[in-house]
Amino acid sequence: MTRHDRRGGKSKTTARKNHAKPPALAPAPIPEVIGTVVTKAELVKRFGETPKQIERYLVEGIPCTGQGKTRRFPWPAVRHWRDERIRRQERERLTPKSEAPQGFKDAELRSAIADAELKELKLAQLRGDLVQVTDYRQELADALARVRSSLLRHPALPPVVADDLLRGLQAEPPPVEDPEPAVAA
Repeated sequence: MTRHDRRGGKSKTTARKNHAKPPALAPAPIPEVIGTVVTKAELVKRFGETPKQIERYLVEGIPCTGQGKTRRFPWPAVRHWRDERIRRQERERLTPKSEAPQGFKDAELRSAIADAELKELKLAQLRGDLVQVTDYRQELADALARVRSSLLRHPALPPVVADDLLRGLQAEPPPVEDPEPAVAA
C-alpha cells in the first residue's frame, strides 16, 4: 500500500505492512479421531485463537509432545484440557472469594473502629465539646476555693454553718460517672 501526496502523485513513503488482526472465524468442525496429533497451526484453526494464546496455554500446561516446530498436540486431549480450563475459569469467576481469614477481618474491623473513635475524640476535644478529667477536677477545685473564700468573708453566716460547708468543700470531689459530662456554655 502506498500513499499519494496532495497533487495526486506517489509520496516517498514505502509500502507499509498492515498489522491489523483478521476477523475471527468460527472454528471448523473437526471429526474426532482418537490418537490424532495436530500442529500449533492446526490448533489455532481448530480453537479459533491466536498463536500467542496457544503459547499461553503451553505455559499453563496444555498436553503436548516435542519442542519448537516439532511440537505436536494430542487431539482430543487438548480440546478436553481447554474445555476444562474454561469451566474452571467460569467457576472461579462465579465463586465468591474470601480475601482473608475471618479472624483477620475481625481484627481489621476492630482496628478501624478504634481509629475512628480516636479521631472523633480528638475532633470533639478541638471543638471544645470534650474536656479531660484532670482539667475538670482542676476547674472544680478552683471554683470550690473561690466559694470557700467567699464563705469565710461573709459576716452574716453563722460559724457552725460555715464550718460544715467548709468541711464539705475540703472533701475530695465526687468521681465523674458520666464519661461525657455536659458542659454548659
